[in-house]
Amino acid sequence: MGDAGLILYDEIKSIFCTKCLRLLAFCHHRAKGIFVGYKTCKSIVKGKPDIIIVDDHITFRQGLTSIITMENIATVIGEASNGVELIEQLAHLKPDLVLLDINMPGMNGMEATQKAMELMPGLKIIAFTMFGDEEYCYNMMDLGVKGFILKSSGINELEKAIQDVMSGKSYFSRELPRKIFKIFLDKHTNNSH
Repeated sequence: MGDAGLILYDEIKSIFCTKCLRLLAFCHHRAKGIFVGYKTCKSIVKGKPDIIIVDDHITFRQGLTSIITMENIATVIGEASNGVELIEQLAHLKPDLVLLDINMPGMNGMEATQKAMELMPGLKIIAFTMFGDEEYCYNMMDLGVKGFILKSSGINELEKAIQDVMSGKSYFSRELPRKIFKIFLDKHTNNSH
């Protein structure tokens, strides 16, 4: 537990992870005995990624932050409502991964991806998409985006996407590869005529 810090309060001793501030252990001394509790922290065991969430809908962004934090999937180190705010945050934050909406005002996901990759080559990005964004997905793959997940997906699928992309794989929500492949075929069929 070298990553944990110790905080003392009178008769209560608590140990918190310095990366995610989760309570790891506590000891409460009582007159007639000692009560000790202990939890393992996934960030110490697994090394969970630091992420920035970028979406123009504040309710979606805050809800996703809460779920990711509660489920201990990753450490949310920043939030942005558009690509411009993301680029500003990349000047002082160094995320392992960005969860990014494709359709946003100001600077959309494709422009934000291009600028983010120029600032931080090798940055891992998972794009949130809805049906109808397949053309953007196809173009964003060329920019280096490794994951595409439907906004309607559940937390288990998001966790799988984060794990796959962080381990160097690509991830696509089940319905997307067929539609993206169709765009690829259409482009190459039209170019060959």
